[in-house]
Amino acid sequence: MTPASSPPVLPTRLRRLVETPPLLTPLRLWRSLNADERAAVARAFLADDSANRTRLVGLVAAARNFRPATVAKWPDDKVADAMKYAPVANAKHATLLLWVLPQVPDRRVVASRFAGLLGLADPEDVFDHEAGNVSREMARQAADKLLDEFGARATFVYLLALAQRKVPTARALQEWMRDKVSGKPTPEDDLSAEPAAEPSVRRKPLAAEASPAPEERDAHRDPAAPRRETDTDAAAELTDAAAAAPGLAADTAKLDDLAADAAKLDDLTDAAAKLDADDADEEDELAAEAADEPGREHTFTTLDRLLVQAAVDAKHGIEGALSEDEVDDAVDDYVHLSGRRQRSHFHAGFRDALFGRLPANAPLSNQRRAQWYWAGAVRGWARLELWPRIVAAYDDEELVRSLGNGYAASIAAVGDLVRALREEDRVDELATFVQTRALTAVPSPELFDSLLDAATDLLRQGEAARALAILDLLEKVSRSTGSGGHVAYDQLILDAKRRRAHCLRQLDQHDKASRILLNLLKRGPDASIRAMLHADLGMIKGGFRDLDDVRLPQRTESLERVRQQLAAGRRHFAKAVENDVRYASHGHFCLGVLALCEAEYGPATTHLDQAHAVIGADDGHYGEELRARIALYSGVATVLRLREEDLSRGARRIVQGLEGGAAFPPYWVRDVMTGLELGPKTALPEVARLVEEKSDEDAFDALAASPAVDHCGWLAPKLHERAGRRGRKKSEVVEDLYAALRGYRGACRRGQDTSESAFEALDMLEGFAMQGIKTARFMEMLSRDEYDCPPLDVDDARAAHARCLEAQGETEQAAGVLGPMFQRLTTERDFVEAAGVLQKIRELGAPHEHLERRLSALSEPSADGEGAPARSDHDGERPVTVLVVGGDERHAKGEERVRQEVAREDPAVEVRFVRSGWSPNWQAHMSQVRSRLEECDATVVMRFMRTQFGRRVRDECGKASLPWRFCWGAGPTAQARAVLEAARAARSAAPRGDDQP
Repeated sequence: MTPASSPPVLPTRLRRLVETPPLLTPLRLWRSLNADERAAVARAFLADDSANRTRLVGLVAAARNFRPATVAKWPDDKVADAMKYAPVANAKHATLLLWVLPQVPDRRVVASRFAGLLGLADPEDVFDHEAGNVSREMARQAADKLLDEFGARATFVYLLALAQRKVPTARALQEWMRDKVSGKPTPEDDLSAEPAAEPSVRRKPLAAEASPAPEERDAHRDPAAPRRETDTDAAAELTDAAAAAPGLAADTAKLDDLAADAAKLDDLTDAAAKLDADDADEEDELAAEAADEPGREHTFTTLDRLLVQAAVDAKHGIEGALSEDEVDDAVDDYVHLSGRRQRSHFHAGFRDALFGRLPANAPLSNQRRAQWYWAGAVRGWARLELWPRIVAAYDDEELVRSLGNGYAASIAAVGDLVRALREEDRVDELATFVQTRALTAVPSPELFDSLLDAATDLLRQGEAARALAILDLLEKVSRSTGSGGHVAYDQLILDAKRRRAHCLRQLDQHDKASRILLNLLKRGPDASIRAMLHADLGMIKGGFRDLDDVRLPQRTESLERVRQQLAAGRRHFAKAVENDVRYASHGHFCLGVLALCEAEYGPATTHLDQAHAVIGADDGHYGEELRARIALYSGVATVLRLREEDLSRGARRIVQGLEGGAAFPPYWVRDVMTGLELGPKTALPEVARLVEEKSDEDAFDALAASPAVDHCGWLAPKLHERAGRRGRKKSEVVEDLYAALRGYRGACRRGQDTSESAFEALDMLEGFAMQGIKTARFMEMLSRDEYDCPPLDVDDARAAHARCLEAQGETEQAAGVLGPMFQRLTTERDFVEAAGVLQKIRELGAPHEHLERRLSALSEPSADGEGAPARSDHDGERPVTVLVVGGDERHAKGEERVRQEVAREDPAVEVRFVRSGWSPNWQAHMSQVRSRLEECDATVVMRFMRTQFGRRVRDECGKASLPWRFCWGAGPTAQARAVLEAARAARSAAPRGDDQP
């Protein structure tokens, strides 16, 4: 980023806070505001909460020496104007006033613009610890634009207010503000934060903070050591220590560097002194806090920070840094020269850990000094992110385990130890390691937040009992701290209480959880928190353990139960969505699922879209499966609303949900596929493919019954394959086969040749129909005149239909199916085939006299016609062999009679048989049929056999150029007649193998 041509002009007081971030306190920031800004903040403070008026009345009354009752009668504007010059001597009051600074109308514009530049929907999201992290570069670009649009004062006051509230994004911009005021280019990298650096990198000034961080200093002053009067004395001490070290004394250039650093410290001390003259009351308050623990310092001194920075620079090889030996000399001399100061041993531990040495320099003779040594070692390992090393020391050293007690060295190391235990999955030990004092003796929101995050992670993993132990610790802290003890704790305490309610809810202690949430509501939190609390209460009313527990069942019979659960919390869910805030998404999700249960797809779409916009876009705090489920439900609601313009969006959401692992309720599949038929051609196949891949068997069954079968060519083979799996019920196999036939039919209409697969499926269905399984459905399918897949001829379809009716004992209906076929055959003068059909009608016992009269009348003109009996005079006829295919063991018993009847009529005809039965495994007989056909001159195909088998036999006869005839009857006489007709056809044809006439 290119810096401005000249540094911005700021008032002296405000400029000092920008140039020296450690000096930023609520009192100093309040005093840096001008009169109009203070009045504007006071007005916003009055508007924020009715209770705030009492606080301002007290301040103004004390400043004007009026009775509070008199000031209380003033109008709000007069009270606010009086705050222009009313002194604020209490840090708590200053913090409360500055809390509403972003709500001042002029600052609200800046806040909205800043949030927008950071990609946040709501300015309040800047303060939300659950909001996503903002990159450093993005924050600097946003700050540059604020500076250009609103000027230096408005920008810096707003950013300082955020930094004072410990907003990470603003605190990261403090260096940017300092560089802007000084006119320096903004550095692109924070070298001290990197684990390694190239030697060519220029060294940072020693005055820059290293470890501990600026926000920790007020928490790290030990009670035992006396405070130095000024930082100038500290700098002098550093110079003396450097001169005493043999390695440093030989290098006068480095001593000059240290002297220059000391001069910089003098400047820093002067700035602090000028501000301290204005802040005497604040320092008195800090002194009062320190009185609770005698001898405790609240911060590392400047010399401490310089030694830490020197060690870090030496470790990373920063250009111009001290060598490792020089750091050793400086640290050892510092420890020796300040031997009565126990905190000095921190640097020995920090140095040893940083340079990878065994912790062999611990002062074992003094426990307090040894604690400081180990605190430094922990901080050094944390700087290198050696979490396993920290945990190993925690396991081996009692003194390290004591660093959670909140005394002395504990403050410097407890946060890093908590981080290490979390990194090494030792979360269960946090509740016993960290003592309440570590969180209350000196306010430590960062440590509180880290413990809360650990408990939240356990809660999201379903480990409510483990999380509750940590939250019980935080509950003790909240009781001792209170909401007014330290403002930085307020939001964290509220979150901890809410998480504790979540734990109790997961442990089925709903009454306790409800009481906690209702008490939080009584505090009058802001709209975002109210939305969360109402959503939580609604889920408790419905008996849900957490938001992830709100899901639709996989079976329809459980749908009403879920609807009743959600309806029980409807009132709270409705309150949760009253305001357009981020956490209203929880209520929107619950209301959306409720609307889906009630088939109200319009409201369901509205609510689920809102939930998807917030929860679906946040991958840091919500589980992937929950976000996927919200996307799926949103897509389903959108599709079922049946608005053509929204179908593509609905399909995309469903795909997103299924790819994320959400389970598709089977009872939606058919309706969703029907809806997607109205949308783009690619939408339905894409969704159907994912349902088949990602969902269970029930969803696949629903898919098979949906329009997807007609549009997805890959679906029919999968259904056909599933039909052949072992262990499936016959009724399930039949459903798969019918669905596969639908798919083959659709593929055929799209130009694909699926006839062989379709014939195979039809053959299996025919076998089931003969067993009485779904017979009516099979017959209905074959009775349709428009039946087109597989491409059976009409006679095959009617013969199969008649076979099924006969198998069910409905002989009269079977004869009725064959009657139209007889009429057609006689009209076409195919008297031989018509006679066969008539023979079958006789066997069925149906009235047939009128059919015989018709056949006789039509066949009489031909004395030797096709319908006449075969001739008995066979002198000179060549011998022929006829193969009879079909029939079962019952027909096999009459084979000898068939041969006798054929021999009486034509002794030159030899008859052979292949009995296939009615088994679906007819393929095994095809090889036998092929070998026999090579030895035969004609074939008789039993008409009432498996349709597919008969078709294959006829195909083989065609390939072998053999004549064939149907046998319609089941008895020996009908078979003998068919054999004689086949023999006549064989003699009429040219002999097999004769290529010459």
